[in-house]
Amino acid sequence: MTLAPPDPRHTPEHVGGAERRGAEVPAAFAAVGVAWSFPQLLLLLASGALSDRMDRRHLMIAGDLLRLVAITAIGILSLTQTITITILLVLVAFYGSGQALFAPAFSSIIPSIVSKDVLVEANSVGQVVRPLAMQAIGPLIGGLLLLLGTGWAFIFDGLSFAVSALCIVLMRVRKAADEGPHEALIPQIKEGIGYVRSQTWIWVALVTATVSLFCVWGPWETLMPYVISHDLSGSGVDLALVFAAGGLGSVLVGIVAAQRGSLGRRPLTVMYLAWALGMLMTAGFGLITAVWQGLFVAFVTEGSISLLIVIWYTALQRMVPEHFLGRVMSLDWMISI
Repeated sequence: MTLAPPDPRHTPEHVGGAERRGAEVPAAFAAVGVAWSFPQLLLLLASGALSDRMDRRHLMIAGDLLRLVAITAIGILSLTQTITITILLVLVAFYGSGQALFAPAFSSIIPSIVSKDVLVEANSVGQVVRPLAMQAIGPLIGGLLLLLGTGWAFIFDGLSFAVSALCIVLMRVRKAADEGPHEALIPQIKEGIGYVRSQTWIWVALVTATVSLFCVWGPWETLMPYVISHDLSGSGVDLALVFAAGGLGSVLVGIVAAQRGSLGRRPLTVMYLAWALGMLMTAGFGLITAVWQGLFVAFVTEGSISLLIVIWYTALQRMVPEHFLGRVMSLDWMISI
């Protein structure tokens, strides 16, 4: 996920929302973010190494179960009004640990589910389903659940991880990952880092992504809503429309990419062009004078990033040996935190 903004479902804002009544001060909210990210920094590389030597489905199920327990506990404690910032930090740390177990295995399991000639279509599906879930169906369901109370929203969120774990249990792979040698994790992690260093096209993209995320994701997440609501005097509906326009761009690009089913002859060139366009268009939010212009900027930005993600993941899954793929994906996720 390095080459795209982090999924809001996996950010501190998502996990820590239940505590806003008692964590109005920035320090408390920042602590939730640290509790979410620190376990991932500690565990992602090890998780990537594990996913290269064991059945990735097992790691994904373990990650889902950890997050199920953490999110459900937050919901129950919120309903009973017994949650404290200390308890929340512990539960968020468990959530982050579950995310660390899940992410590398999730990104690297696709080649064992589908054949290489349909990887473009498989990765494109994610760019269709994810925006629909995050920017249409998800907010609608979340808004209805919030009418019942924040605690219930978290409990139902926890149930979604149970559904995910069940789906993974029922999942069949073409070929389960071979059980690798049970050597120490640290040498395997070093081997994975060494592989990335030997592949210029990978490490250059990761370094570039670090810079682009630092420069772009903050303005997108915080300044864009400010521009729409403050500078343009837009309403909540206007802001929702801007996000929806971005989601529509992602969905359409995902559909077109799936129909084409090919990356073309120069996929990395196309990827970097889409990347540059997406990053450049973000600056458009500093120039717009009407909400409709924001719709256009969001549409192009998210559509470009969607194409970038499809090409990036497909290239990794095709060109990286499977016994290195989990470790490469763990570095990709780690840089995005």
